[in-house]
Amino acid sequence: MLTSGLVIDKDIFKVASRAYNKRLCNIKTNFHQTQIAEADSKKLFAIDLSGNKKSTSSVLPDTDPTLLPDLFANFFINKIESIRTNFSPVPDISDINSGHEFRLSLSSNFHSFRPLCVGEVVALVRKVSSKTCSIDPMPTNLVKECIDILAPTLACIVNTSFRTGVYPEACKQAIVRPLIKKIGLDKETFKNYRPVSNCTFLDKYLEKAALAQLHHYFKEHRLYGKFQSAYREGHSTETALLRVMNDILRALDKKQDLILILLDLSAAFNTIDHSILISRLQAYFVITGTALKWLTSYLTGRTQKVAVGSFLSEEHILCYGVPQGSVLGPVLFPLYMAPLEDIIEKHGLNSVIYADDTRLYIACDSPKDCSVINCIEQCVDEIRSWMGSNMLSLNDNKTEIVCFSSRCKDVGIPPSNCAVRIGDVLVTAANSVRNLGVMMDSTGTMDTYITSLCKEASHSLWRIGRIRKFLDQANTEKLIHAFVSSGLVIACSTPVMVTNLKSFNTFRIQQHV
Repeated sequence: MLTSGLVIDKDIFKVASRAYNKRLCNIKTNFHQTQIAEADSKKLFAIDLSGNKKSTSSVLPDTDPTLLPDLFANFFINKIESIRTNFSPVPDISDINSGHEFRLSLSSNFHSFRPLCVGEVVALVRKVSSKTCSIDPMPTNLVKECIDILAPTLACIVNTSFRTGVYPEACKQAIVRPLIKKIGLDKETFKNYRPVSNCTFLDKYLEKAALAQLHHYFKEHRLYGKFQSAYREGHSTETALLRVMNDILRALDKKQDLILILLDLSAAFNTIDHSILISRLQAYFVITGTALKWLTSYLTGRTQKVAVGSFLSEEHILCYGVPQGSVLGPVLFPLYMAPLEDIIEKHGLNSVIYADDTRLYIACDSPKDCSVINCIEQCVDEIRSWMGSNMLSLNDNKTEIVCFSSRCKDVGIPPSNCAVRIGDVLVTAANSVRNLGVMMDSTGTMDTYITSLCKEASHSLWRIGRIRKFLDQANTEKLIHAFVSSGLVIACSTPVMVTNLKSFNTFRIQQHV
């Protein structure tokens, strides 16, 4: 490169460089501010802290995309069929619900759905997710914009469906997209994917209308499970973790041990037997009349197609299960599992159930106590038997156990000395387990989880610091709350974690803000 060596040319270069850098800084500032300001709580996590959008391309096997939809569709169907073939033929429905139908003594039952007025329809539609399914006749956002005009028609549709007890056939279709269960799993293995249903707007609208009334009925008569923490207000992973952690700390304070068993189910949502569920809704929750007829119509005759990119599989009829991604399906699953709490309580164990994640635990003076181990094994055996008769599969190989022992005890019991028979597998206690996303170690201090949490928060603060000069105060706080504060919410849920979190330099948050 030739240079003149003149001072005037050097000065011109400096002026041009400053102008270029200033313009580049303005462009970066505008880019970051716009990306963060316009992002909602979901889209915010799709933006890298460097300001670049993360790749939104789906993780899929390296196979011809025209063949993938049918390959996935056949795999999902065959997986459920293979699980159900391991069970004996479905027993008589009256035998399955025997001993549980008299749990409730209600003076009134849920016989029919109440018709909705136009105002209720408008409020309901605005609460429905704006996500549009590819088989929707018009975008959901457009429906919401024109809701004042469409409300009478939508009210007529839902009220006719409620009155006749018939779920519209057009609403029983769904587009299923394979979603990898966890980043890092082998993308070539089909079992590492779960089928997530994208339902039509009208389907979600009808489900939400029914759910609002069912929720009121369950809440009024206290029909929800006492320790089921999912799919209802005030019951989340946080409340489930708080209950378990509270009981662990109380046991350790008394210098007792606590054995925690984490049961795992295989494809639980997809193996639900419709006839058993319908019978349980009638016998266990006293849902009758046109309401039961409507729910029966909702469950039966549903179809799905698997979509990979723009390619679709052939249509398949769903004979079992509730669609993941629907509004009503995830709520019906805990109702299907309701008798499980009675079995656990009968054996004197405590439990926390979050969707299909079942946690059993019991405090004891020593994990070597044979009576305690026998009690756990008998409880698990009865749970296995109940699940088998209800067409659910308990995954023995993924069941985990951890024994919490106080460090203040005179004689510590190594975790490896605690083992429980789960089916044909002898499961030995681990030093730490992951419970609803939180690592719990056998000492009850949660040091492992806190260390990783602080490391992740510090790294997020460092990445935010790199682009801090391009952000204003409001957007910086938005990033801090999204990537740092949200990760510390669970950590601040229990006293033991609050104490240990003193090691985290919280003043650094103020420095970056």
